Amino acid sequence: MLKINSYNESSFSFYKDVVSSKRNTVNKPRLKGELETISNDQSSYFDVYDDAFSSNSLSSIAAGSYNDNDKANLNGLYSYRSKKIQELKNLLTRHPLHTENILNTCQNCTINEADTMDHVLAQTEFPEFAVHPKNLFPCCGFCNKKKSDKYVDEEGNLLFLNLFLDDLPQSQYLHVNFGDNWLPRFYLDQPTDVSDKVFNLIKSHYERLDLLTRFSDSDPCRQIRTHKLGRF
Repeated sequence: MLKINSYNESSFSFYKDVVSSKRNTVNKPRLKGELETISNDQSSYFDVYDDAFSSNSLSSIAAGSYNDNDKANLNGLYSYRSKKIQELKNLLTRHPLHTENILNTCQNCTINEADTMDHVLAQTEFPEFAVHPKNLFPCCGFCNKKKSDKYVDEEGNLLFLNLFLDDLPQSQYLHVNFGDNWLPRFYLDQPTDVSDKVFNLIKSHYERLDLLTRFSDSDPCRQIRTHKLGRF
């Protein structure tokens, strides 16, 4: 896993570019006008997201109060195959340390190719951020399907790592044993210098994405090299 660089230009300008690329259709003859009507609200929502992103407090954001038509229009802005989204994906999959290289492996799991974009705050509850460039994280289809729409649990605890924001421990927490016939068993163990809060977040991420089983089913030597047994 690697913490990857987030989009560093104007988030709302990105949104406006996506809106500009849309056209009125037979089914949506007033789409452009309806999106323009909520432009100021969208600008305010984007400011809220950017501020929360800067302080790593996305869980504090409340969903917008749009009607069903506006929600549908906003959700319709997102298409993985659209030019702007593909440009964003190409930018985000640059290696954070060696920018001349493409890092097209899903950093949520380090197993599969990043062939989708995950919405950090789910589209269903937060359509206003359907094309916010800091709300879109390149990942594989398997991880995307395994992730729920929830960002936090009932107690407000984060459920998944945000690899734009979260600093991973330098101490080893991922381990592997080899049993009979050299079958691998991956497991997590909390280092003494890693807080309960950080370790519980890592544990939740691994459990909810079924990573330990998926590592065992893939190439264990590759996982050891990729994760460096917890040293990122």
